[in-house]
Amino acid sequence: MVALQCAYVCISRATRVAVDHVRGCASIVVPPGAYQDTVAWPSRRLFVAAVDIAVRGPWRAQLRRTPKDATTPDTFMRWLRREADGADSATGRGQRESVDRIAAELGYSTALVQRCRRIARDLGLYRDVVGGRLLRLDERLDVHALGSRQRGVTGERAFTVPATLRPILAALSPPSPRRSTSSVTHARHGFGPNGVGKSTTFRMLHRSSSTTSPAVSSATQPGQGHSNGKPPGKHVDLVRRTRRKAAASGGHSSYERALAPGEELARAVADRLPYQHRLQPRRVAAHFAPFEAAGWTASALLAAGDAVMRALGWRSPSSAGNGYLAWLLRHIDPSTYDAPPHRPAWCGCCDERTRLVELDDARMQRCPACHPLAVDA
Repeated sequence: MVALQCAYVCISRATRVAVDHVRGCASIVVPPGAYQDTVAWPSRRLFVAAVDIAVRGPWRAQLRRTPKDATTPDTFMRWLRREADGADSATGRGQRESVDRIAAELGYSTALVQRCRRIARDLGLYRDVVGGRLLRLDERLDVHALGSRQRGVTGERAFTVPATLRPILAALSPPSPRRSTSSVTHARHGFGPNGVGKSTTFRMLHRSSSTTSPAVSSATQPGQGHSNGKPPGKHVDLVRRTRRKAAASGGHSSYERALAPGEELARAVADRLPYQHRLQPRRVAAHFAPFEAAGWTASALLAAGDAVMRALGWRSPSSAGNGYLAWLLRHIDPSTYDAPPHRPAWCGCCDERTRLVELDDARMQRCPACHPLAVDA
């Protein structure tokens, strides 16, 4: 009876979403009305810039709610930029890339990519429009006849604009262009209801061109005072400070500055630790600089740190700060690093991520042309 119930559940899940064949591959068909509650972004550039300001300001606490869901703004924004590249540039919809592909391109684990997606859903930035599923037997036979080994289809996701992000988008959006001089001149010399003079049309145009939103005017003109006598909101004040820093640094914002020696390795190590929300990679970059110059990888450095802790008879802590990393690196010699074998360039005939090829009997083996272990052998 239990097996029969499981079979019915599998059938209902497999027939929940329709599948279409496009260019020899199966793809999900989005039903009508699926995007009804999704607010499209104004543009990819404005959306990413607004989210970057939000996660470094009012939303920063949301990125480290629990140790399980904690991440840094830099890690989250790097994922967001890569995820946004796969969506439609005009609406932010149609994202169909899998977790494994994004994780392989970013160098993240699949758990970290899933964590970033979970945080984005909780913030209201990201939603699943249609879920993916495995192909039925008849659908698999159809795509196999077209030369594809596909077994399932990925779902479709989309970015959306929550209400808490709209003030920042309004402050970052460029002001609307003024009306042309010819139309204003024509209205100025037009005939109003009381004879020659300023018509109602001119007064409306003059009012609309001279009146702007306080958030937009204060964000676009940071040197002027506030007409309503009230200080600007936190979002607008953060936008103004970010623009001042960008102007002082020659047009580059603070998060686009050049990396310090050892900072890239420090970030890679911090991304692999469960307490990364307590670490500041730039502050400990000087301790990582000798290891980065010697060619150490984050995995090798963490393995060496675990070996040091085992030799001392201690366990690796579940939570620590920058001081622990500085202390741990003093017990590791940068010159003792044994570089791994060189990874050859991808030959194009095997799977790019695993470097495996499929044999006629459906077994997988190392690619003899570009797999590191097969080449060395």
